[in-house]
Amino acid sequence: MGYVDHRLQPGERIIYRTKTHPVIFLWPVSLTVISLAGFLAGRENLGEISGGFAALLAVGDILVWQLSDLAVTNRRVIGKFFVRSTHFDEVTLVDLRTLEFEPGILSALFDYGTIFITDVQGNDHYFSGISGEFYQQIQARVERNQRILK
Repeated sequence: MGYVDHRLQPGERIIYRTKTHPVIFLWPVSLTVISLAGFLAGRENLGEISGGFAALLAVGDILVWQLSDLAVTNRRVIGKFFVRSTHFDEVTLVDLRTLEFEPGILSALFDYGTIFITDVQGNDHYFSGISGEFYQQIQARVERNQRILK
């Protein structure tokens, strides 16, 4: 059971669940390729330095990916990230005022970006490195709730 499972209220159910987008592994993979190219070209210093950075980034990214837990429920959007281990983002769908999706640099290839949410109290919540599907699920849920409330 993950973080979201422990936060569910009675009668609340998960509609869509995900983790951060795997695109976060792009830098470690790129640095690994540079490292291999450096070793093959006889530039051991370049290979060792870029390989070391790749390993450090990979460890951090694995922790971020493994420990992230994001969900859209029938009532809320809930998110927990390793980077902000003492902080979680939670927004009730009824209290959601604005919802925006800012695509990432390589969004055309990988469909990811940052979701910005403002609630009725004016608090800003953001979920970065998230798939476009997560945004679409939130948007569909908000539209459904608006139809029901009208």
